[in-house]
Amino acid sequence: MLFLPKPGIFAAACVTSEFATSPPSGSYTDINDTYHVGTSQGEVSTTTPPQPAGIQKENNIDGFGEIITVYQSTGAIGYIGAVIDSQELEFDLNKYFFEALANPQKTLGDMWNYMEQIYYKTHVPPLVVDPPDWTVLAEFHPPWKLFLFGYPSLRIS
Repeated sequence: MLFLPKPGIFAAACVTSEFATSPPSGSYTDINDTYHVGTSQGEVSTTTPPQPAGIQKENNIDGFGEIITVYQSTGAIGYIGAVIDSQELEFDLNKYFFEALANPQKTLGDMWNYMEQIYYKTHVPPLVVDPPDWTVLAEFHPPWKLFLFGYPSLRIS
């Protein structure tokens, strides 16, 4: 049997790791089995929207990250991409993730942790944002938008 190594992929691209609905803006089925079209399609809720069901019968999304790591036998061993819209700052995360290879990081999870640690050392959050400015806060969201498909304990060489 011929062994071909699988790649690890980091995509600084929008919505490539989406794997679930985004309630309440996106359509979803709630825990009471009621289907909602979502606020982005004009649904109006006067109370807190009900939580989504754990398994979605409709609109069950298979994003690129899931497809290339789970459904493809010749796909990737690990994939990192944005669950929602990405920002230019994710290029920094990409750089820090692969920079971890030159450091003593031994696993995919170690690389992820290194990436986040260095990101927040170089993008230090302010204690106060006054006046309120979403662009200042948006600088700290990129790590929250990413999802890792793969085993964090996977050894990297």
